Amino acid sequence: MGRRGWLGFVALALVANVALAGETSKDLTKELAGTELTYHYEGGRRYQVRFTADAISWLRLDVPGRSWEGPVSYVAHKVGPDRYFVNWRRPELTEFITVYYDFGQRVMHTSALLEGGVRHFESARIVELKRPAPAPGP
Repeated sequence: MGRRGWLGFVALALVANVALAGETSKDLTKELAGTELTYHYEGGRRYQVRFTADAISWLRLDVPGRSWEGPVSYVAHKVGPDRYFVNWRRPELTEFITVYYDFGQRVMHTSALLEGGVRHFESARIVELKRPAPAPGP
């Protein structure tokens, strides 16, 4: 992603974080429950992620011998068909992560404030996606 694309994503992430700050529980979604995905970051890191209704867990795949991390509580906001902003904190590491998932395009973009105040931005390609069947309508 070029500089212009990153600037647009950063602006979008900031707007989403400000918007999420005023969200109420009725504005948040649990639609990610049961979703599992595998993604590869541009820099080579690879992860598998699982969502329940209330928590996210992940496994780093590019480092042998790693075990599942989490579960960590998250919030999700649906911003369009198959598009979500998701954020969570890891208080034991003073980390705050926001991810924009576009399942239709099979991409995701991460904005994070990591341990020690390190800012992290990176995009990834979703290589495997499993979503539960939608609940039947009324």
